[in-house]
Amino acid sequence: MSRKSPIEITYPQLTRFLTGLGFEQAAAGKKSQALVHRKSGTVLILAKPPQRKPVRRVDLLSVIVRLESEGLASESDLQQFRQGKLPEAS
Repeated sequence: MSRKSPIEITYPQLTRFLTGLGFEQAAAGKKSQALVHRKSGTVLILAKPPQRKPVRRVDLLSVIVRLESEGLASESDLQQFRQGKLPEAS
């Protein structure tokens, strides 16, 4: 992720993408949500941003690192994600 251009991914976009990769909600609170990957057991804890604000860059980076290290997304999907675009997960 480069610092040159802001990446603006909303929380609903991110959770929809992760759901498409096989994640399900495991727990939710006012300020965070836990998602678990059905097949691998990988757990992601996401901080919910304030209403109408994009997901923080540090949270996006954390998700990218987990998806990459666990092999849960293709390289092309990860590359698009790094560019601030969420591909349609299959």
